[in-house]
Amino acid sequence: MTTLSIPHRETFAENPPAWLLRSLRAHNPFYLLSALCMLAGCWLLAGSVTGAEHGARLARAWTLFGLLNIYEFMLVGLAVYLGRRRGLERDAKTLLVLEMLFLADATNLCAESWSLGQQAGLAMTAAALVLGAAKAAIVIRGLGLRPTQRALAGLVAAGVLLLWVPALLATLNRSGADMDLAIHGGWWLVSAAALATFFLMRGQGAGRTALEVSLGRAAGGILLGSLAVHALAASWVYAADFTLSHLAPLCVALTVISWRASPGSFLGPKGLAWLRAGLPVAAVVLGAASPEHLIVHFTGAAGLSFSPLRAVLLALSAACLWDFLTRRRWFRAAAALVLFLLACGGESLPAIVRTGLWLAGKVIPRTAGQWGAAALVAAFLLLAAGAGLSLRRKRPPEAEEESADA
Repeated sequence: MTTLSIPHRETFAENPPAWLLRSLRAHNPFYLLSALCMLAGCWLLAGSVTGAEHGARLARAWTLFGLLNIYEFMLVGLAVYLGRRRGLERDAKTLLVLEMLFLADATNLCAESWSLGQQAGLAMTAAALVLGAAKAAIVIRGLGLRPTQRALAGLVAAGVLLLWVPALLATLNRSGADMDLAIHGGWWLVSAAALATFFLMRGQGAGRTALEVSLGRAAGGILLGSLAVHALAASWVYAADFTLSHLAPLCVALTVISWRASPGSFLGPKGLAWLRAGLPVAAVVLGAASPEHLIVHFTGAAGLSFSPLRAVLLALSAACLWDFLTRRRWFRAAAALVLFLLACGGESLPAIVRTGLWLAGKVIPRTAGQWGAAALVAAFLLLAAGAGLSLRRKRPPEAEEESADA
């Protein structure tokens, strides 16, 4: 009778140095610790010259920008070497994910450069775009990656938007614009970028390696997450009030994404169904909670105004109409009509309720003749609804067999 010998692995209590060395070899935390040190160094050094002369701040910003890019090229070169020459795909992936964080302006250097003047911001942003394209080319060529044109376009669009949104906000601030409204518009840009990235990268993993798929998903998530963080930080930078209504556009984008998403291991069919039902409700509730200063009344146009709630209702109506046109779901067409009518009803919930009560007073029958006419109209409408429901049903098997026999 043969016995199997299982090698004994020393625990931390038995041999702490051996256990620690084995854990370090298996997980290699030094890359993450190095990136955290670089982030902390950039944040601390950039903040240490706050209030100094413009020249000192500008020199410090360009020095940090140069050191950061040297560090990034070292990350990229090491990732390519480990992935291609040594076959250490896990370490290469770790290095590239960390590099994505720096490409997504995790140090906030590019966004901060616009506070040093328009020329400094323009120069640093343009340099970041050129150097970022060079790093991406090194990774793609060095590791033999084959990103599709659609996926690459989505990532490039998100990256460009990430670098230029701070420029737009800084320009609007210098022109004296209302920064509360400007930041709310920035959240709509973030939501549009999330939608564009999702649809451009959707279904692009077919025929790709696991490394290509994971890197693509990580890049999309990091870029969009950084966009959201920059939009969140803009309220603090420009001393604007952050309101929950800023998150309403993001709920609209996530609603559309959930309609086209498929159940997976993370979210099953039931969870996805709850998400599809809850996200549009959350978007409307957050839009209705907008403060008065985000409602714009246009002069010269009687009663015409803009509000986050009205924008959310119109966006959801357009999304329902698009879903109906592409997939012929009739309940989406009905939802699009209802949402559009609600948007026309007013810029806030009280205004919509007042409009609804006014219309109800005009439409609800008052005399017996009016009730009779309404009943006749309802009869035809219900007959059409019943016919439509019947025509959508499949023929039973018995009917199919009888028709075949005949």
